[in-house]
Amino acid sequence: MKKHYTLLVLLISIIGFNAFQSPQSPTDMIQKAYLNDMVLFENSIKNLRNAIEKYPLSDKDIKTVFRQTRLSYKKVAWLIGYLEPENEKNFNGPPLTKVDLVGYKEIEPLGFQPIEAIVFGSDIEKDLPKLKQLTADLQLYAKRWTAQMTDQNLSDREVFEAFRTELTQLFTLSLTGFDSPVAFHSIPEVLVTWTALDKNIGFYLKNVEKKDISLENTVENLLRSGKTYLIENQDFNTFDRLLFYKKYLNPLYQSTVKMQKTLGIEFYKLTDGLMRPWNDEAISIFDKKLLNPRYYSSRKQRDFEEDSNRILLGKLLFFDPILSINGKRACASCHKPDKAFTESLSQSLDLNGKAIDRNAPSLMYAALSTSQFWDGHSRSVEEQMGHVTANPREMGNQLADLPARISGSSEYIALFKKAFLNQYDAVSVSNIEKAMGAYLRSLPAFDSDFDKYMRGETDRIDNAVKKGFNLFMGKAKCGTCHFAPVFNGTVPPQYLDTEFEVIGVPNVKNQLDTDLGKYAFVPAEKYRNAFKTITVRNATLTRPYMHNGRYKTLEEVVDFYNKGGGTGLGFDVPNQTLPFDKLNLSAKEVHYIVKFMEALTDKNLPKAPDSLPLFDDPSVALRKIGGEY
Repeated sequence: MKKHYTLLVLLISIIGFNAFQSPQSPTDMIQKAYLNDMVLFENSIKNLRNAIEKYPLSDKDIKTVFRQTRLSYKKVAWLIGYLEPENEKNFNGPPLTKVDLVGYKEIEPLGFQPIEAIVFGSDIEKDLPKLKQLTADLQLYAKRWTAQMTDQNLSDREVFEAFRTELTQLFTLSLTGFDSPVAFHSIPEVLVTWTALDKNIGFYLKNVEKKDISLENTVENLLRSGKTYLIENQDFNTFDRLLFYKKYLNPLYQSTVKMQKTLGIEFYKLTDGLMRPWNDEAISIFDKKLLNPRYYSSRKQRDFEEDSNRILLGKLLFFDPILSINGKRACASCHKPDKAFTESLSQSLDLNGKAIDRNAPSLMYAALSTSQFWDGHSRSVEEQMGHVTANPREMGNQLADLPARISGSSEYIALFKKAFLNQYDAVSVSNIEKAMGAYLRSLPAFDSDFDKYMRGETDRIDNAVKKGFNLFMGKAKCGTCHFAPVFNGTVPPQYLDTEFEVIGVPNVKNQLDTDLGKYAFVPAEKYRNAFKTITVRNATLTRPYMHNGRYKTLEEVVDFYNKGGGTGLGFDVPNQTLPFDKLNLSAKEVHYIVKFMEALTDKNLPKAPDSLPLFDDPSVALRKIGGEY
């Protein structure tokens, strides 16, 4: 009897202890599940290493085990990509060398993509030592990441930001084939990632149910129906990316924002601490406020707020020829608003009317980039302004001389003081740059027909545009370099860097253009003939195309890519980053892609000011808005 009594007391004690234990939080459950997935990931890498060690007996097995290892990685990638975007490149960075800017030494890529290139290449045996080393490195990074995550204290805010970062990754990179360029295993991998998000979002749904059962049902339905769609649509070329985004991915993106607000979880404010390029409260990848142009400024201090006064001042300066040495050329002389801030010339003209090597790229979305100019020799639009002003062939002036010149206008002095809080030395080089930067950062409009459709502001869009978008983001591989939503080289999902590509553009004689591009000031072989990937937005207004204006129509541009770039044309371009293989696009498919790009034309382009500030000296009081050649 005493024994039974003792057991009863012990049982009651255990029940009582558990009853008063606080339930695990969603972040605790996520971390526990995540560490279990990391164990599985590490085991899958071991299996891959074992298969490689058995080569050539395991030739076919290596491909199968590689795919399994990638799928295992896709269960854990969502947190690596958010918490450690640079570390994520050690797992799944593109198969391209990086350049150490001290000494310009090229650093070989790491992770799955260079492994994939060998495993699915034509000669594993030749690259077997490299394959073994890459896989050993992958295993080492996985162990380090597991150790780091064991001590990681996740916050709810970080988890929700990671959810949306991964949804951006799915749409902009995974579904385009960017991170599975050889194995073409993108859709199965997206399914695994979607399932992982389903599991982790699910840890919050009980709490959501208590506050908003309708929202809880919506999220569950989106996760379940999105998964079903992925299961039933596995073909890369025929997958309807537009439908998936509109029906499943973006509604889930919006729902995670609503969940975060419903649960009272704070949002990251762009004014808090270190500035970053994306806005966590944006409700869509095509939200006008998804990206923060101030991040790409050379000045990221919190006091660098922009208002209508600075933007107006910058606009006046942009259209005022007073900045040039001869008082005849303005920034707008080569960057005309009605042409999306380009000039319709194959080669721009210098102050003497002579052609220079390149044309003026569009400035409409230039502020959403970490590099300026075709060759990227400027880091920001402020720095760009200084380079243009001082270039003897462009503006022919010196920045240091501009304050004295501008101070010849009492009206300008008043505008500077209004824009810069009545500073005693308001008319300064720094403030000229800030005002110009403020104006250029105000230009991205995101108000094309396609944007409005993607944001749900209209439900009407031409079927040819839909087909063109799916080709652009899929079979044609355009979206693997022109990343959504800007469709330029600013790389998602963190949008921290801007890419340069070597595509082998011909000159007018149909020979490889000899312009060295970025190599001229970063002499690493990787950058020989490399140029910034600019946006295809407003492409109907920005012809001719390429840095040298080689192509006059969008059809010609798509045909160039369809043939495999310069290598496809027979040029010797050993460092070409564009895939060499032909895309095999039909004439009708080319037409659809062009129709999509046409749908990216902004509806309300900025206009020139009605007048310019007067100068105290009557000889410069009247100037032509926008200048002249």
